[in-house]
Amino acid sequence: MNQRSIYISTLMSLMMTMCSLICLGQQLHPGDIDLSLSQIASLSDMEDKRKKYQEILENIANQPESSQLELLRYGLQADSTLFGKRYFNDSLALKFFKEGAFSKFIGTNEDLIWYYIDRGEERALDIADQLWDISEIYESSFGKAKALEGKGLFHEIVKGDVETASRFYFEAIAIAEYADLDYLADLHHNVGVMFHESDNYEKAIHYYELAYGEAVKQNNPVLQKKCLINMASVNSSINEFDRAEELFFKSLEFKLPSEIKYNYDFDTYANLGNLYLRQGKYQEAIEYLSKATEQVPQNPNSEANLRFLIDAKLKAADTTGLASLVNRLDATLTVTSSAREKSLLTKTIADYYENINDYEKANSYLKKYITLYGGIIENKKDETFLELEAKYQNEQLSALIEKRRKQRQLLILAIIASLTVTAILYMFYRNRLKYQKLIAKQQEELQLKKITELTQKNKLVAMTSMLEGQEAERLRIAKDLHDSLGGLLSNVKAHFTIMQNEIVPLEKCETAQKTHSLIDTACLEVRRISHNMMPHALSLSGLKGALDDLADHMRTLQYDVTLEIRQIPEKLDHTKEITLFRLIQELLSNIRKHASAKSVFIQLFGHRKGLQLVVEDNGIGFDFDQALASGGLGLKSIQSRVEFLDGTIAWDSVPNQGTTVTINIPI
Repeated sequence: MNQRSIYISTLMSLMMTMCSLICLGQQLHPGDIDLSLSQIASLSDMEDKRKKYQEILENIANQPESSQLELLRYGLQADSTLFGKRYFNDSLALKFFKEGAFSKFIGTNEDLIWYYIDRGEERALDIADQLWDISEIYESSFGKAKALEGKGLFHEIVKGDVETASRFYFEAIAIAEYADLDYLADLHHNVGVMFHESDNYEKAIHYYELAYGEAVKQNNPVLQKKCLINMASVNSSINEFDRAEELFFKSLEFKLPSEIKYNYDFDTYANLGNLYLRQGKYQEAIEYLSKATEQVPQNPNSEANLRFLIDAKLKAADTTGLASLVNRLDATLTVTSSAREKSLLTKTIADYYENINDYEKANSYLKKYITLYGGIIENKKDETFLELEAKYQNEQLSALIEKRRKQRQLLILAIIASLTVTAILYMFYRNRLKYQKLIAKQQEELQLKKITELTQKNKLVAMTSMLEGQEAERLRIAKDLHDSLGGLLSNVKAHFTIMQNEIVPLEKCETAQKTHSLIDTACLEVRRISHNMMPHALSLSGLKGALDDLADHMRTLQYDVTLEIRQIPEKLDHTKEITLFRLIQELLSNIRKHASAKSVFIQLFGHRKGLQLVVEDNGIGFDFDQALASGGLGLKSIQSRVEFLDGTIAWDSVPNQGTTVTINIPI
């Protein structure tokens, strides 16, 4: 029996080793993903498609850790359907989130949005929607702001719809402001660019200045430099040449870190050159445009700026080195891919030859310039042809990959067939145990969840009933005090007054005067207690009126009270309204009893997610932990009311420096 066990154990170990080797041999390549995507495209049933996508993701999960992200990125970019992109996006988001690098997931989607914007495709909006949805799941304000910015960029660049673009930009700004994101500075800069390009220079300057101020606070030299260059460009456009020149030179003062590959100084040189060119200062223009055409890796636009330098030299009648510049420009035509850029460069060369009276060459380049526009239309036809050719070659490649896949599958099946009986029995037993444990765990978790929800629900009902009972009892006692004891004291006062009137010497009696004063004080105290237990302003004027009464009462006690109430909902749940009033009443009571304060600040304002209450005094402060440990009823009452409202409370108190209480309540 013992030998048999050893034999089975050895056989199973051998089987597992062989299976592992087989699985490791199945390295997944982008071509395999392309093949799977082409198979999915041929499926009509959605359930079959889901299963196929799940199979792709499982295969990726079995790959080495180092290649999983790249394969997911490839699938996201290669899949032509939104349905499939969402599968890859969800997996990519989870992967990055587990690694604590969710911003890389956002960057991947941002690149994809730009890819579709560059192609003028509305899929940019669909990817932005996916980024928004997934960012909401992972509670990423940065991701949501990027999604909105992507929509704004699409409408601005592709549609030319500045109004719609600005709506998305400002929604992104609102999220960035609420979440206090450093990214707010970049959003302000982008809005400035939008207004700049639509010739709304006043607003462009406003948002560039906002972005610049935020970049200074963040110590972001790159953004500071970009803002200065753009502000200078706006001033140049409105003929504020001196201000533009000042800002351009200020941008040159910023020296960026060596890891920043792009040198923005060359942009400044080009802009300064054009600024001087517009003013007719040709020598200054030539000086800076010469720098802008310097051939270094950090200046990718050197050759594109040649046409401005040539223009300045022609207008200055400066032929020094002009021929070599034109030769450089002519060489650039062979490497420039943009048809528009080629046409502009060709026109500059034509102008040069016309200027030196070489009309034959001028005419030749002018014809090339005209031909380029026709070529743009032809290029569109060529693109269609290339797409069809690529599709044909992809089908050929898929057929070859499928043939190799089948051969590999046959080899795997042949090896596994010799171990089928043992493997199936072992895997079946193991999977059954796992399944049973999983079901038991899920049922246990579900049961615990139900118990927790029921406990919380019962606790909420009990607390609501208790508070409603307390308020009802307060109302009854207040009415009893007002109607019974208050009326009784009023009758005593009336009878005492009659006695004073009938017995003249009683008016001169000091005891009688003190008794009269005590009766008045008792009447006022009964009225005050009755009012505090159930203020009429709360039922008549609502929460705002009741808080005004509380502030006025504190002022009568010689406190300097500031009350601010903004944007609170018109219809607030009555129980919440009463609880909130009692909460503020308890905080003010604590100030009177313990704070030795002279001024009190009360602020209650609403926002999208709820209400925020801030109560601040300039009193002696206290040690919160020590006060809580001493078992004070006031702090416990405040804490329990906040918990009933599902809110949070923060105590900020330092001895001899006052106290600030901040409470956030959802609605």
